[in-house]
Amino acid sequence: MIGEIVTKAQKEGVFKSEIDAEFAAMTFYGAIEQVLTGWIFGLLPQGDEEFERAKQMVVETVCGGLEVKSGAPAG
Repeated sequence: MIGEIVTKAQKEGVFKSEIDAEFAAMTFYGAIEQVLTGWIFGLLPQGDEEFERAKQMVVETVCGGLEVKSGAPAG
């Protein structure tokens, strides 16, 4: 499903087309897995603020990295 979201955004010119949608999806899931592992093993701080911050950072890292910057060509 994540790959489909990325593909749709690429077709709309929102996300860069040079990054494979399936790779972007794997990157997203890998980031989520690492954050969860960090919480499970006590390597990352836990709590409502930390959970919200982690969510924002994953989305910004993946989506912000895929996003076409204004004025830049989409692919």
